[in-house]
Amino acid sequence: MYNGHMKSNKSTGAMLWLTAYATLASVAVGTLLNLPEGQSFWTIFAVFALIAVEMAFFQFAQNRNLTWLYLLVITLTTASLYFFNIPPGLYLVIFFVISAQAMMSLEGLNGLGWIFLLAVISTLSFVRLEGMQEALMLMLVYGGGYLFFGIFGKALQDATYANERSQQLYDELQKTHAQLQQSVQQLEELAVTSERNRLAREMHDSIGHRLTVSAVQLEGAQRLIPQDPDKAAGIVGTVREQVREALAELRQTVTALRQPIEFDLPIGQALERLAASFETGTDLKVELTLADLPALYPQHRQVIYRTVQESLTNIQRHAGATRAWVHLHAAQEILSLTISDNGKGLPDSAPQQGYGLRGIQERAALLGGGSSFEARTGGGAQISVWLPIIRETANE
Repeated sequence: MYNGHMKSNKSTGAMLWLTAYATLASVAVGTLLNLPEGQSFWTIFAVFALIAVEMAFFQFAQNRNLTWLYLLVITLTTASLYFFNIPPGLYLVIFFVISAQAMMSLEGLNGLGWIFLLAVISTLSFVRLEGMQEALMLMLVYGGGYLFFGIFGKALQDATYANERSQQLYDELQKTHAQLQQSVQQLEELAVTSERNRLAREMHDSIGHRLTVSAVQLEGAQRLIPQDPDKAAGIVGTVREQVREALAELRQTVTALRQPIEFDLPIGQALERLAASFETGTDLKVELTLADLPALYPQHRQVIYRTVQESLTNIQRHAGATRAWVHLHAAQEILSLTISDNGKGLPDSAPQQGYGLRGIQERAALLGGGSSFEARTGGGAQISVWLPIIRETANE
């Protein structure tokens, strides 16, 4: 609140300092308007001005080592008003500000000790006017007030610090989360690339080897045909068996590679690659919008990917469009996909449903969803697909 070492935000600190100055100004005005006889206006004014300067110096000095000196000087300056016959009930209001400063500036029991000192000075200030018994009663009242303001100021400072600390931890968590997402994505891409490289090596070592040997044997058989046709025929038979085995291995490998690499990626990244591929290979501009996408099972990713792939292919072939829009979002446990274009739209007569649209419809139905094909507002056509979200419990 009242010095630079305190961990409070700027807006809260500014408001508390404004309150301190407003309190001082109120006491100064009340005192100067009700000066005792024989007291100089400018002398009392100078005392209040000195208190204001002390506050300002401590506010902007931002030096922890000055805390004790500041509290001592401002307390003595305020207490000096006693010698000008100023009613204690006026200038002791400044002690409420000092008590909050002490609790927020000093550690441990030091703040409470300073509040006790303020209560003792207040008691001595009232003895001359009220007597010892009444002064002790007022000590309890003012001491309680000092303690209340001190605890309130300390609680406000702690709450402000806790809020700042929470915000700092939240920012660090967000940063760590973003870094973790990036690392997971890189690991996914690395795993996919590693698997593709493994399959490529297997194809080279198995199929490549068989075909190389077969090519060499066929060259030998070709040379033997004029001299030893039977041996050449035997070699050709051996090559035929090797080619069959190579073909079987090729089919196994193709089955493993049947799905495109995008099926192993998060659906957002897969669709971005697909859209970029269409834009590069055609004159179709694809605008992709993705929002609030959860982790999905491979079956859902495959349906979404194939639907977008088939729809963009149909738009490029038949719609005569220059732009396409793909919008995918999740809301209320429903995954919604819309693909629209600015092409020539639906024919006047009822369109005959082709294999592509029928495939989209069947894929969605298999996962408990649905689809529709209709005209787009503003021209063109629009395909909509919706699927119930089934979240993947394990890492993709």
